[in-house]
Amino acid sequence: ATVTTAAVLEWIRRQPRRPRLVLVSSAAVYGDQGDTDAMETSVRSPISPYGFHKLSAEMLCESSSRFFEIPISIVRLFSVYGEGLRKQLLWDAMNKFARGEGQFFGTGNELRDWIHVEDAARLLALAGLSRQSSFEVYNGGSEHASTREVLHQLASAYGPAPKIVFNGDSHKGNPGRLTSHCGHTRRLLDWTPTVRIQEGMARYVAWFKNQQAASGTATH
Repeated sequence: ATVTTAAVLEWIRRQPRRPRLVLVSSAAVYGDQGDTDAMETSVRSPISPYGFHKLSAEMLCESSSRFFEIPISIVRLFSVYGEGLRKQLLWDAMNKFARGEGQFFGTGNELRDWIHVEDAARLLALAGLSRQSSFEVYNGGSEHASTREVLHQLASAYGPAPKIVFNGDSHKGNPGRLTSHCGHTRRLLDWTPTVRIQEGMARYVAWFKNQQAASGTATH
């Protein structure tokens, strides 16, 4: 990601009319912020390789904006989900439910900031097209919910599902809380998320069932 970002920045630098670059960054740059919501001005202290790579890309953007006057918007997306997602917690959970399994990693109390892909896409478009300063950073989150809450919402929308249990394990790159304060984003871009988490999870379950039906795989 860092090499690609450098290449794009160099291409923009050579253009007579420089377009605005929107960097899709991640909440992972914040690392573990404890029991607080991360703000755009919070210290960036990633605790995973993915977070370090995203931070490196951000730093390249910061230097290019400062020294070469390239207009840039950095959008730090939090837990993006929605129809079409074929990895991470939701995809794993639906496949486990379909197999009659209900054990998951962690304690269930891990708190995340969930944002539906439609709201994330609209945010990225606004970050690229809205009038703003030459360099801006935005948080992209919507609703706080624990892993336990999300899985129970999925199970409720799915129908009969196995009992959900957690193994209690944890690892260094997985902070107990990763949530955002999005006041800056809402003010500058006039952006408000429209897909509530309950609706979004129900839509994901419906999409998953359609995929299973299309492939001839039973969901129950």
